[in-house]
Amino acid sequence: MPIGLAILIVLTELVHSVWLVRLPVFGQVIDPALPLIIAVGFYRPTWGPLAGLGAGLLQDLLFGGSLGLFALAKFLVGQGAGALGRTVLVDQPALPWMVTAGATVLHQIILSLVLLVTGLLPVAAADFGRPLLAQILANLLAVWPAFAAARGLFRTRRAGRREGLHGV
Repeated sequence: MPIGLAILIVLTELVHSVWLVRLPVFGQVIDPALPLIIAVGFYRPTWGPLAGLGAGLLQDLLFGGSLGLFALAKFLVGQGAGALGRTVLVDQPALPWMVTAGATVLHQIILSLVLLVTGLLPVAAADFGRPLLAQILANLLAVWPAFAAARGLFRTRRAGRREGLHGV
């Protein structure tokens, strides 16, 4: 994983933990790491799970709680995005939005199942409907910036690689 991607993940999680937690949208906090992990999985399928694991571990450390909970959920989202990146034409305009919505649901289901099994689920499982819809809408706000950042990171890296091979 390149240093630029690691810096982008750290910046994303810092923005999430410092600013976005203070600006809830529809009562939910935007999680910009989810669309970023999806973008990384689309553009570099083998890096999707690593980006998810890194962002999840960092989120576990920044927000406290059970170490590995967000890491597991985001790792699985990255794995799914990487699988899609290998099999689907990822330049379809609506795909990032649809996959982010689906990944938000998957992320919340994984978190809920782990918390339910461990007995740490703070609310009844039936109370997840409206907050889940609000979380989907909130995360959709981060799709464009996350994909633009990932596209810029990978485009810059490719251009530098070409110059190194061909240019003087």
